[in-house]
Formats: sequence, structure tokens, C-alpha cells
Amino acid sequence: MKTGLVRCGYALLTIGSGGAATWGTPKYFADAEAGTREYSAEPKGDVHAVWANSVLVYQGNKNSGYDINLTLIDFIDDVAKDWYSDNTAAMDGHTGLAEMGHVTERPHFALILSEETTNGVGKTTIFFNCCAGKKPSIAGKTAEDGDWDDQFPEYSLVSAPVTDPETDCKWVKMEIPGVAKLTSIAFPTISNGG
Repeated sequence: MKTGLVRCGYALLTIGSGGAATWGTPKYFADAEAGTREYSAEPKGDVHAVWANSVLVYQGNKNSGYDINLTLIDFIDDVAKDWYSDNTAAMDGHTGLAEMGHVTERPHFALILSEETTNGVGKTTIFFNCCAGKKPSIAGKTAEDGDWDDQFPEYSLVSAPVTDPETDCKWVKMEIPGVAKLTSIAFPTISNGG
């Protein structure tokens, strides 16, 4: 049983010529800078059933990925650049991030979530191919009597299958034991014939 989310990171995904996919080095969110508060992943896909003579003769399942909601404690520069393609810009001697209104395909990345479990081992889930949807809403509120309401950005991500051109497998996610920080992402290798 899961007891707590302890780490979140991502690795940028590049699809090269011939459909070859490679991931960059994983980046992890610092706890106090953009630590992860919570996530949910809703499966996408259909079950197709065919009945004949009052008997189920075929059932096929399509795994189209997940719709993921992710809450961080802040919107940081790495996310703005790596997930939304914002650019560093200068104005009146000040440097910051600027977003533009052109339509472009957003970057893809693997999302990595590590959670502690009651058995003490933990587990890490990798969604191999994610893309950010709309940006989190922007809001502000005054502090009253020195107190404030915490406000956290919520991200809508879409996870979809990515094809390994060597095996023609379409990978969506993988769960592995432990909560260690991953140093690389690669396509899984099926053992014992599947």
C-alpha cells in the first residue's frame, strides 16, 4: 500500500529519425522549490466486446495512456522552458521568462513519480511519453493578519504510448520497486517472453 509521494522528476524525450526515442538525464524537483504535493492518473482507452449466440466471443482492450493531474508547490523556470517552451527574455534591464502566442508542439518528456509503501520498499512509476496541456491558472490574493492561503499550480498532462522501433512495442508506463533517483530512462526489455 502506498503511503506518500516522496519524489517527482522528468526526462525530456526526443523522437529522432526513424522514430527512435531517447530521453535526457532525469531532473528532479527540489522539495522547497517545486516539490510535488499530489497527482492522479486516469486511464484512457476502450474495451471492445463482441457477443455472438449470447456468448462473449472477443474482448479487446486499447491502452491509450493516461490523463494526469499534477500539483507542484510552484511554477518554476525549468518547467516553463522544458514543458511549455517559454523563453528567457530581457526588458528594461530585467531578465525573465516570456511566453509567446504562437502555436507550437509542446515538448514531450517522461514523468517519474516515487512513492513510499507500507512494505518499506517503495515504488517508482515512469510514464514514458507525457506532454503538458494548458498552463496552470494564475491567481493572487492579499495576506491578511500576516497569514495567507497556500496556492499551488495544477498541471494537466497527457500520457500517450511511445513506440520502440526495434521491437515495435508501444510503451505507456512502468512500475519498478524502490524510490532511488533514476539516472536514465530507456525502453523496458521484456523478460521470459512477456
